[in-house]
Amino acid sequence: VIATTNHIDKLDPALIRTGRVDRVVNLTYMKKPEIFEMWKKFMEHDYEEGSENKFYDLTKSLKINITPSLLQQYLFKYLDQPQKALDNHLEIKDMYDKVVKGQKNMYS
Repeated sequence: VIATTNHIDKLDPALIRTGRVDRVVNLTYMKKPEIFEMWKKFMEHDYEEGSENKFYDLTKSLKINITPSLLQQYLFKYLDQPQKALDNHLEIKDMYDKVVKGQKNMYS
């Protein structure tokens, strides 16, 4: 079972005591090695050496903090289509803006 929260401090301590929660994982913003790894996994069947560097440079140029879920959502759209993912990288910023501007669901 996996439980997620944005506010662990608001949970009843009984819910997160030792024995109920085995591991706490803090998912923060993506860093370069994580972006590389996710890119390679999603472009596995059409991967070209060095394409992860191009993608990383494009994501950095957006000047936003990218979460794993946001990047995953984007890369699923372009699964094994690295050139399309590179060409359409500005969509990541659009997706980010929807979330930041109060639309709680990135999928809408």
